[in-house]
Amino acid sequence: MENNKKYLKVYTNSMMRYLTQKGFKFNNFKKTKIWYFERTPEIERVFEEYISKSKTSASAEDTNK
Repeated sequence: MENNKKYLKVYTNSMMRYLTQKGFKFNNFKKTKIWYFERTPEIERVFEEYISKSKTSASAEDTNK
């Protein structure tokens, strides 16, 4: 991954599927089932949409802390 880009680090299969169904492509997949999506305003909006749904648990973090 390039150091000058920001990424959303996704830990759950359901969130990964939701983001890919919305048209986002992940940049890296680790054997530990962690997906990295380039962080853009669009993906942040879709992420907020995903976590605001009822009965949804989400696990992701900003990789540029």
